[in-house]
Amino acid sequence: MKTIKDNPNLFKIVTPIDINKFEELLALHPNYPFVESVCRGLYGGFWPWADTQHEMYPCIIDESLGMPQKKEEVDFLWVQHDHECSRGRFLGPFGQDLLPGMHALLIHVVHKLHLEKLRMVINQSAGPFLLNSMISRGDIKDFPLDNMRHLGARLLAHHRTNPNQHLVIFKLDIAEAYQLLPMHPLWQIKQIITINGEHDVDRNNCFGGCGSVGIYISFDGLVTWIAKKVKMIL
Repeated sequence: MKTIKDNPNLFKIVTPIDINKFEELLALHPNYPFVESVCRGLYGGFWPWADTQHEMYPCIIDESLGMPQKKEEVDFLWVQHDHECSRGRFLGPFGQDLLPGMHALLIHVVHKLHLEKLRMVINQSAGPFLLNSMISRGDIKDFPLDNMRHLGARLLAHHRTNPNQHLVIFKLDIAEAYQLLPMHPLWQIKQIITINGEHDVDRNNCFGGCGSVGIYISFDGLVTWIAKKVKMIL
Protein backbone atom coordinates (compact mmCIF):
# COMPACT_ATOMS: atom_id res chain seq x y z
CA MET A 1 0.00 0.00 0.00
CA LYS A 2 2.88 2.36 0.78
CA THR A 3 4.51 1.67 -2.59
CA ILE A 4 1.28 2.55 -4.40
CA LYS A 5 0.69 5.65 -2.25
CA ASP A 6 4.26 6.91 -2.71
CA ASN A 7 4.33 6.24 -6.49
CA PRO A 8 0.92 7.30 -7.89
CA ASN A 9 2.43 7.87 -11.33
CA LEU A 10 3.16 4.13 -11.69
CA PHE A 11 -0.34 2.82 -11.04
CA LYS A 12 -3.19 4.23 -13.11
CA ILE A 13 -6.55 3.12 -14.49
CA VAL A 14 -6.30 3.14 -18.28
CA THR A 15 -9.12 2.14 -20.65
CA PRO A 16 -10.44 3.50 -23.97
CA ILE A 17 -13.99 2.48 -23.01
CA ASP A 18 -16.58 5.25 -22.55
CA ILE A 19 -17.81 4.05 -19.16
CA ASN A 20 -20.61 6.62 -18.87
CA LYS A 21 -22.05 5.55 -22.23
CA PHE A 22 -21.62 1.90 -21.26
CA GLU A 23 -23.63 2.45 -18.06
CA GLU A 24 -26.29 4.41 -19.93
CA LEU A 25 -26.85 1.57 -22.40
CA LEU A 26 -27.16 -0.92 -19.54
CA ALA A 27 -29.72 1.06 -17.52
CA LEU A 28 -32.47 -1.57 -18.08
CA HIS A 29 -30.31 -4.67 -17.62
CA PRO A 30 -32.18 -7.22 -15.43
CA ASN A 31 -29.11 -7.94 -13.27
CA TYR A 32 -28.02 -4.47 -12.30
CA PRO A 33 -25.76 -5.49 -9.40
CA PHE A 34 -23.68 -7.35 -12.00
CA VAL A 35 -23.61 -4.22 -14.19
CA GLU A 36 -22.43 -2.20 -11.19
CA SER A 37 -19.73 -4.76 -10.48
CA VAL A 38 -18.30 -4.58 -14.01
CA CYS A 39 -18.51 -0.79 -14.09
CA ARG A 40 -16.72 -0.63 -10.75
CA GLY A 41 -13.94 -2.64 -12.38
CA LEU A 42 -13.78 -0.19 -15.28
CA TYR A 43 -13.60 2.79 -12.95
CA GLY A 44 -11.20 1.44 -10.33
CA GLY A 45 -9.58 -1.64 -11.87
CA PHE A 46 -10.64 -5.30 -11.95
CA TRP A 47 -9.65 -7.91 -9.39
CA PRO A 48 -8.83 -11.42 -10.76
CA TRP A 49 -10.29 -13.50 -7.88
CA ALA A 50 -6.84 -13.59 -6.24
CA ASP A 51 -5.72 -14.02 -2.65
CA THR A 52 -2.38 -12.22 -2.41
CA GLN A 53 -1.91 -12.89 1.29
CA HIS A 54 0.48 -15.78 0.86
CA GLU A 55 2.54 -15.94 4.05
CA MET A 56 5.25 -17.97 2.30
CA TYR A 57 5.70 -15.48 -0.54
CA PRO A 58 8.42 -12.82 -0.19
CA CYS A 59 7.50 -9.14 -0.18
CA ILE A 60 9.52 -8.63 -3.36
CA ILE A 61 9.62 -11.34 -6.05
CA ASP A 62 11.81 -11.22 -9.15
CA GLU A 63 11.14 -14.08 -11.56
CA SER A 64 12.32 -12.22 -14.65
CA LEU A 65 15.10 -13.62 -16.81
CA GLY A 66 17.72 -12.05 -19.03
CA MET A 67 17.06 -10.85 -22.54
CA PRO A 68 16.54 -13.31 -25.44
CA GLN A 69 19.62 -14.34 -27.41
CA LYS A 70 18.26 -13.35 -30.82
CA LYS A 71 18.42 -9.69 -31.80
CA GLU A 72 15.09 -9.84 -33.61
CA GLU A 73 13.40 -10.97 -30.40
CA VAL A 74 15.06 -8.24 -28.33
CA ASP A 75 14.02 -5.63 -30.88
CA PHE A 76 10.50 -7.05 -30.90
CA LEU A 77 10.21 -6.74 -27.10
CA TRP A 78 11.14 -3.07 -27.25
CA VAL A 79 8.67 -2.45 -30.10
CA GLN A 80 5.91 -4.10 -28.06
CA HIS A 81 6.96 -2.15 -24.97
CA ASP A 82 6.79 1.15 -26.86
CA HIS A 83 3.39 0.19 -28.26
CA GLU A 84 2.04 -0.47 -24.76
CA CYS A 85 3.48 2.85 -23.58
CA SER A 86 1.73 4.65 -26.44
CA ARG A 87 -1.59 3.21 -25.19
CA GLY A 88 -0.83 4.18 -21.59
CA ARG A 89 -0.87 0.56 -20.47
CA PHE A 90 2.83 0.81 -19.59
CA LEU A 91 4.29 3.98 -18.13
CA GLY A 92 7.87 3.46 -19.26
CA PRO A 93 10.80 2.04 -17.27
CA PHE A 94 10.87 3.29 -13.67
CA GLY A 95 14.26 1.86 -12.71
CA GLN A 96 16.28 -1.27 -12.04
CA ASP A 97 15.14 -1.82 -8.44
CA LEU A 98 11.86 -3.43 -7.46
CA LEU A 99 9.83 -1.79 -4.71
CA PRO A 100 8.06 -3.55 -1.80
CA GLY A 101 5.04 -5.55 -2.94
CA MET A 102 6.24 -5.90 -6.53
CA HIS A 103 6.28 -9.18 -8.44
CA ALA A 104 8.43 -9.20 -11.59
CA LEU A 105 7.16 -11.75 -14.09
CA LEU A 106 8.89 -13.91 -16.65
CA ILE A 107 8.47 -12.57 -20.18
CA HIS A 108 9.60 -14.24 -23.37
CA VAL A 109 8.99 -14.26 -27.12
CA VAL A 110 7.31 -17.02 -29.14
CA HIS A 111 6.40 -17.46 -32.79
CA LYS A 112 2.69 -17.40 -33.58
CA LEU A 113 1.44 -20.78 -34.77
CA HIS A 114 2.01 -21.26 -38.53
CA LEU A 115 3.11 -17.62 -38.86
CA GLU A 116 6.38 -15.73 -38.96
CA LYS A 117 5.02 -13.14 -36.54
CA LEU A 118 6.26 -12.96 -32.97
CA ARG A 119 4.26 -12.64 -29.77
CA MET A 120 5.30 -11.35 -26.37
CA VAL A 121 4.28 -13.68 -23.54
CA ILE A 122 3.89 -12.33 -20.02
CA ASN A 123 4.05 -15.62 -18.15
CA GLN A 124 2.04 -15.67 -14.92
CA SER A 125 2.47 -19.44 -14.51
CA ALA A 126 6.26 -19.63 -14.21
CA GLY A 127 8.62 -19.71 -11.25
CA PRO A 128 8.38 -20.93 -7.64
CA PHE A 129 6.05 -18.06 -6.70
CA LEU A 130 3.88 -18.09 -9.83
CA LEU A 131 1.27 -15.36 -9.83
CA ASN A 132 -1.54 -17.63 -10.99
CA SER A 133 -1.17 -19.76 -7.85
CA MET A 134 -2.90 -16.93 -5.98
CA ILE A 135 -6.12 -17.65 -7.91
CA SER A 136 -8.29 -20.61 -6.92
CA ARG A 137 -9.45 -22.72 -9.87
CA GLY A 138 -12.83 -23.09 -8.20
CA ASP A 139 -13.44 -19.35 -8.46
CA ILE A 140 -12.89 -19.19 -12.23
CA LYS A 141 -14.27 -22.51 -13.52
CA ASP A 142 -17.64 -21.14 -14.67
CA PHE A 143 -16.32 -18.93 -17.49
CA PRO A 144 -16.35 -21.15 -20.61
CA LEU A 145 -15.14 -19.66 -23.87
CA ASP A 146 -17.54 -19.64 -26.82
CA ASN A 147 -16.95 -22.44 -29.30
CA MET A 148 -18.16 -23.69 -32.68
CA ARG A 149 -21.06 -25.56 -31.06
CA HIS A 150 -22.51 -22.27 -29.83
CA LEU A 151 -22.17 -20.77 -33.27
CA GLY A 152 -23.76 -23.82 -34.90
CA ALA A 153 -26.73 -23.72 -32.54
CA ARG A 154 -27.32 -20.04 -33.32
CA LEU A 155 -27.13 -20.65 -37.07
CA LEU A 156 -29.57 -23.57 -36.91
CA ALA A 157 -32.03 -21.59 -34.78
CA HIS A 158 -31.89 -18.68 -37.20
CA HIS A 159 -32.34 -20.97 -40.21
CA ARG A 160 -35.45 -22.58 -38.71
CA THR A 161 -37.19 -19.22 -38.46
CA ASN A 162 -35.67 -17.71 -41.62
CA PRO A 163 -35.12 -20.66 -43.99
CA ASN A 164 -34.70 -18.56 -47.15
CA GLN A 165 -32.51 -15.81 -45.75
CA HIS A 166 -28.94 -15.51 -47.00
CA LEU A 167 -26.36 -15.09 -44.23
CA VAL A 168 -22.80 -13.82 -44.32
CA ILE A 169 -20.49 -14.85 -41.49
CA PHE A 170 -17.48 -12.71 -40.65
CA LYS A 171 -14.93 -12.84 -37.88
CA LEU A 172 -14.45 -9.68 -35.85
CA ASP A 173 -10.90 -9.34 -34.54
CA ILE A 174 -11.07 -7.25 -31.38
CA ALA A 175 -7.50 -6.01 -31.23
CA GLU A 176 -5.88 -6.45 -27.81
CA ALA A 177 -9.27 -7.32 -26.34
CA TYR A 178 -8.19 -8.34 -22.84
CA GLN A 179 -5.93 -5.30 -22.53
CA LEU A 180 -8.84 -2.91 -22.93
CA LEU A 181 -9.71 -3.62 -19.29
CA PRO A 182 -7.76 -2.04 -16.41
CA MET A 183 -6.53 -3.94 -13.37
CA HIS A 184 -6.72 -2.73 -9.78
CA PRO A 185 -3.51 -1.02 -8.55
CA LEU A 186 -3.08 -3.79 -5.97
CA TRP A 187 -2.84 -6.22 -8.89
CA GLN A 188 -0.86 -3.92 -11.16
CA ILE A 189 1.92 -4.05 -8.57
CA LYS A 190 2.08 -7.81 -9.20
CA GLN A 191 2.42 -7.34 -12.97
CA ILE A 192 5.94 -5.97 -13.28
CA ILE A 193 7.64 -6.65 -16.60
CA THR A 194 11.40 -6.39 -17.10
CA ILE A 195 13.30 -5.68 -20.33
CA ASN A 196 17.07 -5.40 -20.25
CA GLY A 197 17.05 -4.93 -16.49
CA GLU A 198 14.56 -2.06 -16.60
CA HIS A 199 11.25 -2.56 -14.76
CA ASP A 200 7.82 -1.35 -15.85
CA VAL A 201 4.23 -1.80 -14.66
CA ASP A 202 1.65 -3.63 -16.78
CA ARG A 203 -1.54 -1.80 -15.80
CA ASN A 204 -4.12 -3.81 -17.73
CA ASN A 205 -5.65 -7.25 -18.06
CA CYS A 206 -3.01 -9.75 -19.18
CA PHE A 207 -3.76 -12.68 -21.49
CA GLY A 208 -1.73 -15.07 -19.32
CA GLY A 209 -3.69 -14.58 -16.11
CA CYS A 210 -6.04 -17.29 -14.80
CA GLY A 211 -8.67 -14.66 -14.05
CA SER A 212 -8.21 -12.73 -17.29
CA VAL A 213 -10.80 -14.62 -19.31
CA GLY A 214 -13.45 -14.25 -16.60
CA ILE A 215 -12.88 -10.51 -16.45
CA TYR A 216 -13.16 -10.19 -20.22
CA ILE A 217 -16.24 -12.42 -20.55
CA SER A 218 -17.98 -10.42 -17.81
CA PHE A 219 -17.48 -7.24 -19.81
CA ASP A 220 -18.13 -8.82 -23.21
CA GLY A 221 -21.34 -10.44 -22.00
CA LEU A 222 -22.72 -6.99 -21.24
CA VAL A 223 -21.60 -5.71 -24.64
CA THR A 224 -23.47 -8.61 -26.23
CA TRP A 225 -26.59 -7.78 -24.17
CA ILE A 226 -26.43 -4.18 -25.44
CA ALA A 227 -26.09 -5.40 -29.02
CA LYS A 228 -29.08 -7.74 -28.73
CA LYS A 229 -31.48 -5.93 -26.38
CA VAL A 230 -30.70 -2.26 -27.00
CA LYS A 231 -29.42 -2.17 -30.59
CA MET A 232 -31.67 -5.09 -31.63
CA ILE A 233 -28.90 -6.99 -33.43
CA LEU A 234 -30.38 -10.46 -33.14
